[in-house]
Amino acid sequence: MRPPPRVLPLVSRVMCTLVYAVLPPNLAQPPLVEQGRRCGLHLDHANDRKIEQALHHDERLYSTFTYCSCGTALGRVEQPVRVAFTERDLADLRRRGWGAAKIERWKTQRLEARPPPPTDDRPSGEAIQFAEFLATVLGRGAARAGLVVHTAGATVERGESFPRRRLDAATVHGLRINVVYDFRST
Repeated sequence: MRPPPRVLPLVSRVMCTLVYAVLPPNLAQPPLVEQGRRCGLHLDHANDRKIEQALHHDERLYSTFTYCSCGTALGRVEQPVRVAFTERDLADLRRRGWGAAKIERWKTQRLEARPPPPTDDRPSGEAIQFAEFLATVLGRGAARAGLVVHTAGATVERGESFPRRRLDAATVHGLRINVVYDFRST
């Protein structure tokens, strides 16, 4: 008797997305955590060497959610559409004895299961949430506060530094993935 075929996950070869806050280390920890909770965030110290290489010496990395942020609306403006399958996947199926009709059904199912690409450029609730949190951090006397939407394992670069007057949901919504952005209090 043949064993059942192995089911391949939809997100094969795709890494998790994480949203981190980039904050000064001198802010009092309990008030910062409480403010994050009021904005719907779970702040905790985080370590990621690829991101830390792009930080200034006076910045610390904080995770904003307990788990990964896969499916976040932040950075979706530029996110590529996920590939439902690759030639390597198809070759693997053929090697396991799948016929052309079965592979075509599988491909159709995979394409139908993909989430639709974003069609709306309006700021998401998440963008509003993060903009409010960063504005509060800057209002507490921080010289700057920032965000990075990071795909696990990817290289991170330093992005633009915005003045506080540019801190709004639309700006936060349009941030690129794997780029550290900060907002200055002045």
